[in-house]
Amino acid sequence: MNHEILAYLEEPLLKNEINDCLCHLNDALNNLVDLFSYPEGQHEHFNNKVISFLKKAGITICPSTVYGFNHLHTNSFYLKRIMPGFMNTPFPFSIPN
Repeated sequence: MNHEILAYLEEPLLKNEINDCLCHLNDALNNLVDLFSYPEGQHEHFNNKVISFLKKAGITICPSTVYGFNHLHTNSFYLKRIMPGFMNTPFPFSIPN
């Protein structure tokens, strides 16, 4: 809702932040949302408490903004990204061997 860093919030605020966001998205899209994205999304911005609340809210996938590649068995709440243009990541980029 407010792009708060979820890991820094106390449980009542964390729950409200997630539930209010999902409620607005569900209403606006007229569809149940099961995808989320951590605000800021670096390692220190989410934790097991945040993931637990997201799962209880019906979220199944939540990518981070941590740079890197994923593999078949990457946990869907720890997905990494490559974002060309962000933090000087060049575009196009080449995939390392």
